[in-house]
Amino acid sequence: MNISYGVGDMLDINMIKELWVRKFEDVASEIAVWDSVASEYLLEEKNNFKEDPFLQFMEEKIQLSQNMEVLDVGCGAGAYSCRIAERAGNVTGVDFSPRMIEEGQHYVERNHIKNVQFLERNWHTCDGEEFKGKYDMVFAHTTPAVIDYDSFKKMNDASKKYCFISKPTRRNDCVYDEIRKIAGDPSLKKLDDMPLLFDALWLWGYHPELRYDPVVWKSERTVEEAEQWYLRRLKANMRIDTYIEKQVKDYLQSISVNNVVREAIEVTLTSVFWTV
Repeated sequence: MNISYGVGDMLDINMIKELWVRKFEDVASEIAVWDSVASEYLLEEKNNFKEDPFLQFMEEKIQLSQNMEVLDVGCGAGAYSCRIAERAGNVTGVDFSPRMIEEGQHYVERNHIKNVQFLERNWHTCDGEEFKGKYDMVFAHTTPAVIDYDSFKKMNDASKKYCFISKPTRRNDCVYDEIRKIAGDPSLKKLDDMPLLFDALWLWGYHPELRYDPVVWKSERTVEEAEQWYLRRLKANMRIDTYIEKQVKDYLQSISVNNVVREAIEVTLTSVFWTV
């Protein structure tokens, strides 16, 4: 669909539903991607209300309290679930990666955190009625769990008061973007979904507030680890053959230094708050 805008134009809900969809999904590959890095997503000292831009934004907008029920959609290993649990009553984290859930559960057990529970759920396919209208606050932080209209609507419907979402927008992945070019990824030119998200909220009658934070995410992986990481990500979004796999492996080998592949991902972290 080709969309042209005039002054004051906005998409209607049906157009948003048509544009904001997942074109291809290999769930097994996607789960394997996140299972492989689960231990990297545990709570760290930097995830605090003074330094973390997402938590800063949350503290500016609402007052967390011990009587609040909170839902963390796409919780990973529970870093934000555990930090927010320090100020909330109960926090439920959901994620489709069994390894993420396992890592998170081990963390709360080791640290005697009693008010966090984790559920293994694929947010795209789970029954929204299990969560609908049950939480004082629902949030999703840089997660693939909320990347189309249906998953976003399900997230919104789970809240009875507050919602936060944070997405990496205007993203530049120097290594992965080149790999997607090698593979001919049809979604390479896909725009950020933030405009669709904002339009949906506005058309639902809400008044979303935004915050922007430029960040750089750095990674280092051995060539073998990088091959698994990038190929699994690629396979989660498109079908590739053995020829493409070899091209990707050759490229990773060519940019490695001492058998290590480094990447610096530049993004504008866009966080959104709204009251339901």
